[in-house]
This record gives sequence, C-alpha cells and structure tokens, in this order.
Amino acid sequence: MRTTFLMLVLAMLIVGSALAARAARLQYKDVAGTVRTYQATYDIKGQFSMPGGGAMPMQIAMRFTVREKVVSVKTDGTASISSEMKDGAMKMTILGEEQELPFPPVMMTYDRTPLGKMSNLKMSGEGAETLKQMQSMGMNQNFMSQFGQGFEFPNRDLQVGDTWKVTQPFEVMPGMKMDLTALFKMMGTKTIDNRGLLQIDTDMSLAMPKAELKGPDGASLGMTMAMQMTAKATTYFDEAAGAMYGASFAGTINMQMASAGGENGAQSMTGTMTISGTMKQVKVEKETAFTAPPM
Repeated sequence: MRTTFLMLVLAMLIVGSALAARAARLQYKDVAGTVRTYQATYDIKGQFSMPGGGAMPMQIAMRFTVREKVVSVKTDGTASISSEMKDGAMKMTILGEEQELPFPPVMMTYDRTPLGKMSNLKMSGEGAETLKQMQSMGMNQNFMSQFGQGFEFPNRDLQVGDTWKVTQPFEVMPGMKMDLTALFKMMGTKTIDNRGLLQIDTDMSLAMPKAELKGPDGASLGMTMAMQMTAKATTYFDEAAGAMYGASFAGTINMQMASAGGENGAQSMTGTMTISGTMKQVKVEKETAFTAPPM
C-alpha cells in the first residue's frame, strides 16, 4: 500500500511539473470569414479642482459592441481585419446633472500579423475623427492595440512567469511629450466559461513632466501641464482558437495644469480620474456577407 501511494505521489509530481513547464506560443490564427463579437464597457470617474475654489465631479459610462471580421488571410498568416464599434450608449454626469450623449460609431480596417503587429489602419464613421486625432498626435496604432482588442506578442515560447516589455514615446500635442510603458507577464492557464484560457497581466505607467503647452503653430498657449498614469490589465487569450477572449483594466490619471496669468492672475487646476473597462467575446460565427467599410 505504501509503495502504491508513493508511486501515485511521484506520478502527480511528474504530471504537475510537465504542466508547469508547458510552453505557450501566443499567435493569432485568423481564418477568412470568421466574425467575433465582443461586448465592451468603459467607466470614467473624475474630480477636478476649479480655479478660485470648488470642485467639479464627473462620470462617464460607455457600453458598445465590437464586431471584428477576418476579411482575408495571406499565405504568411497576415490577416486583413474589418472591425466596427456600434450599438453604443454613453452617459455623462457633471455636477450631478446626467445627460445621454450620442455614441459615435467607428469602422476600422487594418492588417494584423500572427504576432499581432498592426499596419495600414484606416477609419471611417462618426467617431473616426477622434481616433484619427489620437493617431496624428503620435499615439502608435500598434501600441494602443495593447490595451484594446489584443496586443503584439513576443516571437518566442512563453513559460509561466515570463515577461516582455513595450515602451512607446509619443507627443500628444506640441510641448506635451511622454513615455507609455507596459510590462506584460504570462500568468498561466485559467478556466473561464469552460474554456482553458491563457492569462496575461499588464502593468502600465505613463509620465509626462511639467511642460508648456503649444498650439499647432508652435506658439505658447500660456499654460503648463503635467500628467501621471498607472494602470493594471488582465487579458485572456484563447490559444487553441488563436484569438482574444476577454480583458479588463483599471487605472488612475493625475493631472496638474496652470495658466501663466491674465486678467485674473495665475490660475491652477488639478484633477484625478479613475478609468475601468471590460471586453468579452460573446459570439463567434462564419459569415461572407460582411464587407469592409468604404474609405
């Protein structure tokens, strides 16, 4: 009996070690005609001090659907993706007054390699202008995808505990330079909705030192601004399907702004915002009628 028990314990240890040592290769396995639908939420709460005293509380809640279709796939695995954000609702509450705002739909097309590198991004729709401004301000489209519909993977096998880092410098507007840094960590497998999914955790930080704000022509706007942001995210990736299954994140942004002067003298304002969001896959289907939006 003792020998049998020892053999059982040894077998369990061997199996456990094999599972712990299993390497995961993160890759998108896009197939033409596949359509994945995600439900997304974003919640923002802020508190801003006002020049001369007082505070302004603010809340924004957004709910929308992301529908992503693989239009075609090249022999090297690079896929042409057509994605649309639609069926959204947005509410804003400022100083206790709530108002519903129109949700601007956005349609995007882009190419994505199996490792998640994005290129040839094009946008259309009512909400496209806002995203285009973000892109023109230097916010690298591929880096921003790290916190949206997926992220770029390292070109190697990953063990539990392995990490990789991405740093993206960008200029929000003339005079506002900052670095956005993210550290990704492979956490292992977690069962969600009866699926064995890979969990990737992310620690993100952003810091912009105090800087003078300038207009598009380079002229001073008479204001300075500093910003700090920290955030944590968890992403669940379906390794077998080669697609993101879900994600959640939460972060805090602190801002300090000051004007050089004027009729009322120098003015300053500080603000803190907390941001949280989720995205979860709700449907996978095969379709041929969905076409890329006109550009």
